[in-house]
Amino acid sequence: QSKTENSQYDFKQGLFDLKAESLNDDLVSKIFKTLTAMANTDNRAVGYVIIGVADKFEDAEKIKNKYGEDYIRVGTFYITGIDGEVKKYYGGNHDKYFSMIKDKLQNAPITEHYRRQLGSKIRMVNYYNKSVIILKLISDNGAVMYDNAYYTRIGANNDPVAVSAEEMPAFFAKFYTK
Repeated sequence: QSKTENSQYDFKQGLFDLKAESLNDDLVSKIFKTLTAMANTDNRAVGYVIIGVADKFEDAEKIKNKYGEDYIRVGTFYITGIDGEVKKYYGGNHDKYFSMIKDKLQNAPITEHYRRQLGSKIRMVNYYNKSVIILKLISDNGAVMYDNAYYTRIGANNDPVAVSAEEMPAFFAKFYTK
């Protein structure tokens, strides 16, 4: 029901490159990196990435044209679902699509605690008759490292930024103050 993407929510229309017709591994990696950046907002922060939602009309139309799957407008967003990708690349088997995400998570450069937590919280839900994947990460064990660095996110900026050495004391203070 969010009106806009913000620092704790990110929407992806899908995981496959529409032109190359292949899994966009860079996008999948970026999703996990973004989740860690969201969790690094402060202690107990929660970040969400929702796959199957477009934030632009043009993107929703591209999904519709590519897969023949209509979208549903909800507020300022478009629920495209992942069903078109599931049909095209997984023969309609939603479990295989879901397993692919979990497999990618196993190779993500995230600490084991957060990898397990993220894996246990991934959900596929039916929203307006569209399959949507919800990934959720909660900062419950200190700052979250991704590929040996700590990242943060400013607003809905899609590119997490590494915390500089100069920023480290203030960054870590957010996690260890009551």
